[in-house]
Amino acid sequence: MREKYYRFSVNRETKETTFFIKSGGKWHEVSEKVAHEYKESKRREIYYETERKHGRPIYDDNGEIIGYTEAPEDSLERIEALGMPANRNQSSPVEAEVLKNMTIEKLHAALRHLPDDELALIRYMFFSGDTDKTERECCEHFNLKKSTFHDRKNKIFKKLRKFIEK
Repeated sequence: MREKYYRFSVNRETKETTFFIKSGGKWHEVSEKVAHEYKESKRREIYYETERKHGRPIYDDNGEIIGYTEAPEDSLERIEALGMPANRNQSSPVEAEVLKNMTIEKLHAALRHLPDDELALIRYMFFSGDTDKTERECCEHFNLKKSTFHDRKNKIFKKLRKFIEK
């Protein structure tokens, strides 16, 4: 039986659905879109791990597996057995996108927990205009000494990092 990697729950009172995915042995709450993408990437991963590596099963009249079609792709195990190099540490682009979306969601959640003055600093520094603001521009805008601004910025980053890594 395969390990579960996706789940959801429905609040009986509000009828709201909450989605979770399993990563690093922990369950993480995610948006419906992220959960769907993750579920689809896992489905593709399972396909590539079974049918692409081993071929499709051939059944007899009784429904018993009597063999497999030729696999359209060599497995990492076979490539390594032949003495050829294989990189096992590459993640799929979909998985990378899912992890990126999870991090963005965590960042937005962390930003919602900041006090108004700290949020204003982050918004001005990163979300105003076409480009990020320099520390000098932020110091002028908030009328702060460079060292004061730098300390506040680092304190906020530390808070955000701590919240995201939970």
